[in-house]
Amino acid sequence: MKFFLEREFRQHGPDGYALLIDVHGYYASIRHETTNQRFERKLPPSHYKRVRDVLDHQYSGETGYNPGSQMVQLAGISVPDPIDHYIKERLRADKYLRFMDDSIIVHHSKEQLEEWCEAIRQQYAAIGLELHPRKTRIVRLQDGFRYMGFIYRLTPQGKVIMTVDPKNVKSERKRLFRLAQLVKAGEKPKSALYEQYRSWKAHAAKGNSDTLLARMDEYVKTLLEGIP
Repeated sequence: MKFFLEREFRQHGPDGYALLIDVHGYYASIRHETTNQRFERKLPPSHYKRVRDVLDHQYSGETGYNPGSQMVQLAGISVPDPIDHYIKERLRADKYLRFMDDSIIVHHSKEQLEEWCEAIRQQYAAIGLELHPRKTRIVRLQDGFRYMGFIYRLTPQGKVIMTVDPKNVKSERKRLFRLAQLVKAGEKPKSALYEQYRSWKAHAAKGNSDTLLARMDEYVKTLLEGIP
């Protein structure tokens, strides 16, 4: 994402836009037929049969999955694959990213993004999926946008500011607090809390997060005060 924003600035300056794309009720709306077609196309026949037997056994009906299954996660990645190719190869959107149903396109023309958004909407509709009416929108790069747990903003000087989403920080503090209560009750070792925090900290450190991480270090110390 930072690479795309830096390249956009070099090519067109700071006044570009981002099209944020989100599918409404993604896993609950995926057609089983579509999933089967994706797996059948990519897997050897014997593997495909095993995959389909598992999915058919776990999920009845014609639509919808529980995203907890690893196989369903693979389906979530694979279902929009033809749309990825459409966006990259037909629309020629060179600054495009997708994770599951969250996609983003960076471009200097708002009008072009509006046109692409309608074309992409039709592609998703063809496989029974609807773009979220509120979360699918066009934003100015200088105003900032949320993507994959971070808030990105392009400054007029071309610097990419990448900060952790406050919602992500709040969720982590709650998670650490609950773990600290279990540690104090003797139900979890201190290492469980440290492992959780180290994992989150490695993620947060990818952004401009020095001040935040210093505060979080102090918060963790406070949670564990008095515990031997």
